[in-house]
Amino acid sequence: MTHSKSDEQLRLVTWNVERASVSRFIEQLSALQNRTPDIVALQEVGVKASRRPRQLLRQQGFEYTAHSHDFRFDDSGNSSGCAFASRWPFRVLPPEIFDMPYAHQALSAEFFTPFGRVEGHTVHVLPGSQYGETKPEM
Repeated sequence: MTHSKSDEQLRLVTWNVERASVSRFIEQLSALQNRTPDIVALQEVGVKASRRPRQLLRQQGFEYTAHSHDFRFDDSGNSSGCAFASRWPFRVLPPEIFDMPYAHQALSAEFFTPFGRVEGHTVHVLPGSQYGETKPEM
């Protein structure tokens, strides 16, 4: 199969899914697939619903997934975090890479792509109106 120069690119999509229900996430996933991403960075992914979106992402070819709550949970009252989904393997980087309040709101990873190693970071910055000075700190 011949690839055009435009095929030789890494496609990254980032999206704040706003704690989507499973049915809404299915709609969002459909919109994501129209962009044919290789790596997806998601913010505000609910921790309680994180298993079902992972299954849906895998069904769409994103074999590798991680949710920030799998690696740190520093605010039991907050039910959302960040996630990565990728067509290529990756390893999650240590949480200490970001020194910030509410560390579960960030996720960093090293992706092993056909283009070489790619480092990615996804962060959900909390609303300033709710958390005062926390947003500028983040």
